[in-house]
Amino acid sequence: QYNVERSADGNHFVQETVLKAINSSYNNYHWVDTYPVQGYNYYRLRSTEVDGKINYSGIMKVFVSKDKQVIQVFPNPATANNLNLQLINQQPGLYEIRLINSFGQTFMTRSIQYSGSSSIENLKPGQSIPKGIYQLEIKTPGGEKKVISVVF
Repeated sequence: QYNVERSADGNHFVQETVLKAINSSYNNYHWVDTYPVQGYNYYRLRSTEVDGKINYSGIMKVFVSKDKQVIQVFPNPATANNLNLQLINQQPGLYEIRLINSFGQTFMTRSIQYSGSSSIENLKPGQSIPKGIYQLEIKTPGGEKKVISVVF
């Protein structure tokens, strides 16, 4: 298993989550720290082998500013079952989401109630999406529109 550990000073680490090891030739693990501290955050992985041996990764240093406002999608390229929208420090309220192809056809609509801080929503269009470049249109509670290109 893999334990993700975080520290505010780079010396005293606390376990944030446990990721179970998967037996396959290609492993892809994903975890997002939804409550980082302002300033520097230090991360490391503690892996536990089958025989109980413990190994530590190198320490990763990440700077987090609470003033930063972000609207982003990942992964990009995306799939019909894996399209995530991340909102950080945005205006709380109802967000209207549309996925539109190059011909103006709407492939998905969603409404998201965002309470503030940091949030990740898996949009899962839930249908077969032909390969191509799409526009993810995000209408904020204040009426602004943000458009992000997404490759499927």
